[in-house]
Amino acid sequence: MADYSSDAAAFIDAIKAGEFERVKAMVSADPGLIAARSRSGESAVLTAVYHRHKDIVNLLVARGAPLTIFEASAAGEVERVERLLAEDGAAVHSYSPDGWTPLHLAAFFGHAKIAEVLLAHDASAAVRSRNPNGNTPLHAALAGNHKFVAGLLIGAGADVNAGDAGGWRPLHLAAANNNLDAMKALIAQGADVNATNGESKTPLALAMEKNQREAAALLKRHGA
Repeated sequence: MADYSSDAAAFIDAIKAGEFERVKAMVSADPGLIAARSRSGESAVLTAVYHRHKDIVNLLVARGAPLTIFEASAAGEVERVERLLAEDGAAVHSYSPDGWTPLHLAAFFGHAKIAEVLLAHDASAAVRSRNPNGNTPLHAALAGNHKFVAGLLIGAGADVNAGDAGGWRPLHLAAANNNLDAMKALIAQGADVNATNGESKTPLALAMEKNQREAAALLKRHGA
């Protein structure tokens, strides 16, 4: 792999900026760049996924980028996830360099089929990330505003009242995003409508702050 201080650094920067043609030219000139990592340890594929550059993700995968369970889960590569789990079932419980489990990544990026596969392989819906966020896959799904994945996790026994490192509970996230279906599912499972986060804000306060009128009305109907 190229020295991080030069070509690899420029390659990662181009990925972050979404410069498809530049990334394509660089990896064509130096195929070894496909294995480049950011200073914090994320692979080129994860970097592209994190910055929402699907075209670059597809390019890197097509050029043979090595995909771990994390890259595959984040990028939506269902068959690759299934193959990796067949080779090493324990990978479902592993953590990425930045502290996420495969289920966190699938949940945040809304890959429902992958979430189903991971749950079928005993992934825990209650697992915490090992980073400053300290959140669960349910938090991740709701942060990404993916109501179907959130429903899968609730059905798998996710704690609807779990707080992350900042005290945010799933209902805080759903209310802030006006995710009414998720809110209804959370409340039906016993989510506390008056819970406060680390800033002493309730879901209703967040809904009103963000002018989410439907979310606010729903919370009020349930005792907020």
